[in-house]
Amino acid sequence: MNSIHDMGGMHGFGAIERDDDAPFHAEWEKRIAGILACAAFNGLSVFDENRRAAEAMPPGDYLATPYFGRWLHMIETMVLEKRVATPQELRAGHCAPDGVQWTAGGITPAQVLPLFLGGGSARAEVREAPRFVVGQDVVAREMNPAGHTRLPRYIRGKRGVVHLHHGGFVFPDTRAHGLGDHPQHLYNVRFAARELWGAQASAHDAVYLDLWDAYLQ
Repeated sequence: MNSIHDMGGMHGFGAIERDDDAPFHAEWEKRIAGILACAAFNGLSVFDENRRAAEAMPPGDYLATPYFGRWLHMIETMVLEKRVATPQELRAGHCAPDGVQWTAGGITPAQVLPLFLGGGSARAEVREAPRFVVGQDVVAREMNPAGHTRLPRYIRGKRGVVHLHHGGFVFPDTRAHGLGDHPQHLYNVRFAARELWGAQASAHDAVYLDLWDAYLQ
Protein backbone atom coordinates (compact mmCIF):
# COMPACT_ATOMS: atom_id res chain seq x y z
CA MET A 1 0.00 0.00 0.00
CA ASN A 2 1.33 3.45 -0.85
CA SER A 3 0.48 5.48 2.22
CA ILE A 4 2.18 7.36 5.02
CA HIS A 5 2.94 4.21 7.02
CA ASP A 6 5.53 3.22 4.38
CA MET A 7 8.12 5.71 5.68
CA GLY A 8 11.31 3.92 4.61
CA GLY A 9 13.64 6.36 2.88
CA MET A 10 11.40 9.37 3.54
CA HIS A 11 12.97 12.66 4.62
CA GLY A 12 11.87 15.44 6.93
CA PHE A 13 10.85 13.48 10.04
CA GLY A 14 14.01 14.07 12.05
CA ALA A 15 16.17 11.57 13.89
CA ILE A 16 14.71 8.38 15.31
CA GLU A 17 14.23 8.76 19.06
CA ARG A 18 15.31 5.57 20.77
CA ASP A 19 13.23 4.50 23.75
CA ASP A 20 14.82 1.99 26.12
CA ASP A 21 12.06 2.20 28.74
CA ALA A 22 9.47 -0.46 29.46
CA PRO A 23 7.15 -1.34 26.56
CA PHE A 24 4.25 0.51 28.21
CA HIS A 25 4.13 4.15 29.30
CA ALA A 26 0.51 4.33 30.48
CA GLU A 27 -2.10 1.98 31.93
CA TRP A 28 -4.36 2.30 28.88
CA GLU A 29 -1.57 0.90 26.69
CA LYS A 30 -1.50 -2.25 28.80
CA ARG A 31 -5.24 -2.66 28.37
CA ILE A 32 -4.98 -2.29 24.59
CA ALA A 33 -2.23 -4.93 24.49
CA GLY A 34 -4.39 -7.25 26.56
CA ILE A 35 -7.40 -6.76 24.30
CA LEU A 36 -5.36 -7.41 21.15
CA ALA A 37 -3.81 -10.50 22.74
CA CYS A 38 -7.29 -11.79 23.58
CA ALA A 39 -8.45 -11.11 20.02
CA ALA A 40 -5.44 -12.92 18.56
CA PHE A 41 -5.79 -15.81 21.01
CA ASN A 42 -9.37 -16.34 19.83
CA GLY A 43 -8.75 -15.95 16.10
CA LEU A 44 -10.48 -12.58 15.81
CA SER A 45 -7.28 -10.74 14.95
CA VAL A 46 -4.89 -11.93 12.22
CA PHE A 47 -1.46 -10.32 12.00
CA ASP A 48 -1.60 -9.23 8.36
CA GLU A 49 -5.20 -8.05 8.72
CA ASN A 50 -4.10 -5.85 11.61
CA ARG A 51 -1.42 -4.20 9.50
CA ARG A 52 -3.87 -3.61 6.67
CA ALA A 53 -6.29 -1.99 9.14
CA ALA A 54 -3.60 0.35 10.51
CA GLU A 55 -2.52 1.32 7.00
CA ALA A 56 -6.09 2.37 6.19
CA MET A 57 -5.93 5.19 8.74
CA PRO A 58 -5.95 8.67 7.18
CA PRO A 59 -2.32 9.87 6.94
CA GLY A 60 -2.82 12.77 9.35
CA ASP A 61 -4.43 10.50 11.93
CA TYR A 62 -1.69 7.90 11.50
CA LEU A 63 1.10 10.38 12.21
CA ALA A 64 -0.73 11.97 15.14
CA THR A 65 -1.74 8.68 16.80
CA PRO A 66 0.61 6.98 19.28
CA TYR A 67 1.63 3.38 18.71
CA PHE A 68 -0.98 1.76 20.92
CA GLY A 69 -3.60 4.12 19.56
CA ARG A 70 -3.00 2.50 16.18
CA TRP A 71 -3.50 -0.85 17.86
CA LEU A 72 -6.87 0.38 19.14
CA HIS A 73 -7.81 1.37 15.59
CA MET A 74 -6.84 -2.13 14.39
CA ILE A 75 -8.98 -3.79 17.06
CA GLU A 76 -12.01 -1.60 16.33
CA THR A 77 -11.67 -2.30 12.60
CA MET A 78 -11.52 -6.08 13.12
CA VAL A 79 -14.44 -6.03 15.56
CA LEU A 80 -16.59 -4.15 13.08
CA GLU A 81 -15.52 -6.14 10.00
CA LYS A 82 -16.21 -9.47 11.70
CA ARG A 83 -19.47 -8.19 13.17
CA VAL A 84 -18.58 -8.91 16.75
CA ALA A 85 -19.84 -5.43 17.67
CA THR A 86 -21.62 -2.51 16.05
CA PRO A 87 -20.44 1.11 15.80
CA GLN A 88 -23.11 2.01 18.35
CA GLU A 89 -21.72 -0.55 20.82
CA LEU A 90 -18.18 0.74 20.37
CA ARG A 91 -19.32 4.29 21.09
CA ALA A 92 -21.31 3.15 24.12
CA GLY A 93 -18.48 1.00 25.45
CA HIS A 94 -20.63 -2.07 26.13
CA CYS A 95 -22.70 -4.69 24.32
CA ALA A 96 -26.29 -3.97 23.42
CA PRO A 97 -28.83 -6.28 25.10
CA ASP A 98 -29.80 -7.73 21.73
CA GLY A 99 -26.26 -7.61 20.27
CA VAL A 100 -23.89 -10.44 19.37
CA GLN A 101 -22.83 -12.32 22.48
CA TRP A 102 -19.22 -13.22 21.83
CA THR A 103 -17.41 -15.08 24.59
CA ALA A 104 -13.63 -15.03 24.45
CA GLY A 105 -11.55 -18.02 25.40
CA GLY A 106 -9.45 -17.77 28.50
CA ILE A 107 -6.14 -15.93 28.41
CA THR A 108 -4.42 -14.78 31.58
CA PRO A 109 -2.46 -11.52 32.06
CA ALA A 110 0.71 -13.59 32.43
CA GLN A 111 0.20 -14.98 28.90
CA VAL A 112 -0.08 -11.61 27.14
CA LEU A 113 3.58 -10.58 26.84
CA PRO A 114 4.83 -14.09 25.91
CA LEU A 115 2.16 -14.19 23.20
CA PHE A 116 3.57 -11.06 21.59
CA LEU A 117 7.21 -11.98 22.11
CA GLY A 118 6.76 -15.55 20.91
CA GLY A 119 4.48 -14.73 18.01
CA GLY A 120 3.16 -17.37 15.68
CA SER A 121 4.89 -18.98 12.74
CA ALA A 122 3.67 -18.09 9.25
CA ARG A 123 5.75 -20.85 7.69
CA ALA A 124 3.88 -22.91 5.10
CA GLU A 125 4.60 -25.56 2.50
CA VAL A 126 5.13 -24.49 -1.11
CA ARG A 127 4.96 -27.23 -3.73
CA GLU A 128 6.71 -25.30 -6.49
CA ALA A 129 10.51 -25.18 -6.55
CA PRO A 130 12.04 -21.78 -5.72
CA ARG A 131 12.62 -19.56 -8.75
CA PHE A 132 15.78 -18.02 -7.34
CA VAL A 133 18.91 -19.35 -5.66
CA VAL A 134 21.39 -17.82 -3.24
CA GLY A 135 23.79 -15.52 -5.09
CA GLN A 136 21.39 -14.80 -7.94
CA ASP A 137 20.79 -11.22 -9.12
CA VAL A 138 17.18 -10.08 -8.82
CA VAL A 139 15.17 -6.90 -9.26
CA ALA A 140 12.34 -5.80 -6.98
CA ARG A 141 9.21 -5.31 -9.04
CA GLU A 142 7.75 -1.90 -9.80
CA MET A 143 4.26 -2.36 -8.36
CA ASN A 144 1.72 -0.07 -6.76
CA PRO A 145 -0.99 -2.21 -5.15
CA ALA A 146 -4.07 -0.58 -3.72
CA GLY A 147 -4.01 -2.87 -0.69
CA HIS A 148 -1.50 -4.24 1.81
CA THR A 149 1.99 -5.23 0.70
CA ARG A 150 5.31 -5.85 2.42
CA LEU A 151 7.31 -4.48 -0.53
CA PRO A 152 8.60 -1.01 0.48
CA ARG A 153 8.46 1.79 -2.05
CA TYR A 154 12.15 2.66 -1.77
CA ILE A 155 13.17 -0.83 -2.91
CA ARG A 156 10.94 -1.07 -6.01
CA GLY A 157 12.89 -1.27 -9.25
CA LYS A 158 16.20 -1.73 -7.41
CA ARG A 159 18.71 -4.52 -8.04
CA GLY A 160 19.81 -6.89 -5.31
CA VAL A 161 21.34 -10.31 -4.69
CA VAL A 162 19.61 -13.24 -3.00
CA HIS A 163 21.36 -13.74 0.35
CA LEU A 164 19.21 -16.49 1.91
CA HIS A 165 16.24 -18.68 1.06
CA HIS A 166 13.90 -18.96 4.05
CA GLY A 167 11.51 -21.53 2.58
CA GLY A 168 7.73 -21.18 2.25
CA PHE A 169 5.64 -18.60 4.11
CA VAL A 170 2.06 -17.38 3.78
CA PHE A 171 1.69 -14.39 1.46
CA PRO A 172 0.68 -11.31 3.47
CA ASP A 173 -0.74 -9.42 0.49
CA THR A 174 -3.60 -11.92 0.20
CA ARG A 175 -4.06 -12.93 3.84
CA ALA A 176 -4.40 -9.29 4.89
CA HIS A 177 -7.59 -9.09 2.80
CA GLY A 178 -9.06 -12.47 3.70
CA LEU A 179 -8.11 -13.94 0.31
CA GLY A 180 -6.24 -16.97 1.61
CA ASP A 181 -2.67 -17.83 2.58
CA HIS A 182 -1.26 -18.53 -0.93
CA PRO A 183 2.18 -19.56 0.38
CA GLN A 184 5.27 -18.46 -1.53
CA HIS A 185 9.01 -18.79 -1.23
CA LEU A 186 10.57 -16.09 0.92
CA TYR A 187 14.07 -14.77 0.26
CA ASN A 188 16.44 -12.48 2.09
CA VAL A 189 17.85 -10.06 -0.48
CA ARG A 190 20.88 -7.77 -0.12
CA PHE A 191 20.68 -4.30 -1.67
CA ALA A 192 23.81 -2.17 -1.79
CA ALA A 193 23.33 1.22 -0.17
CA ARG A 194 24.51 2.98 -3.33
CA GLU A 195 21.89 1.12 -5.37
CA LEU A 196 19.25 2.60 -3.08
CA TRP A 197 20.57 6.05 -2.19
CA GLY A 198 23.10 6.90 -4.89
CA ALA A 199 26.81 7.68 -4.94
CA GLN A 200 26.67 9.66 -1.69
CA ALA A 201 25.95 6.46 0.27
CA SER A 202 28.75 4.38 1.78
CA ALA A 203 30.18 1.68 -0.45
CA HIS A 204 30.38 -0.58 2.62
CA ASP A 205 26.70 -0.41 3.62
CA ALA A 206 23.78 -2.56 2.51
CA VAL A 207 20.14 -3.22 3.37
CA TYR A 208 18.82 -6.77 3.76
CA LEU A 209 15.11 -7.33 3.14
CA ASP A 210 12.89 -10.41 3.35
CA LEU A 211 10.90 -10.48 0.09
CA TRP A 212 8.33 -12.90 -1.27
CA ASP A 213 8.60 -14.52 -4.68
CA ALA A 214 5.92 -12.30 -6.24
CA TYR A 215 7.98 -9.22 -5.41
CA LEU A 216 11.00 -10.30 -7.45
CA GLN A 217 11.98 -10.76 -11.06
